[in-house]
Amino acid sequence: MFLQGRTSDYKFRLQLFELFFKENLPDLFEHFKSFQIDLNLFVTVWMQTIFLKAIDFKIASRILDNYFLDGEIFVFKTGIAILTYFEPRFLKQAKYDIESTLLNMRGKLDEQRLFAIIED
Repeated sequence: MFLQGRTSDYKFRLQLFELFFKENLPDLFEHFKSFQIDLNLFVTVWMQTIFLKAIDFKIASRILDNYFLDGEIFVFKTGIAILTYFEPRFLKQAKYDIESTLLNMRGKLDEQRLFAIIED
């Protein structure tokens, strides 16, 4: 859906997400870098499925609605919002725990809080 197409498009979007991440959450970005967490590990899943594989269906449906309304920028905003949501927790965690959460956030996200971060 979102990342289907040419490899160069995919790489560009991944680089763009990395830039937004580094700019908006520099401490968390450095924390991920220190653990050598590969953004490709979770960003690809998020973008290819518009978060359907990683979060509760109700929240993913709302994200999908906004994706159709606002376009692909909403996927970037949502990804940064998720990292913002978990930042205090992730800064205290090790690599395995962070990666595990990023790939399966079911039951771990409060919809209202997440969308407040997205809208901020």
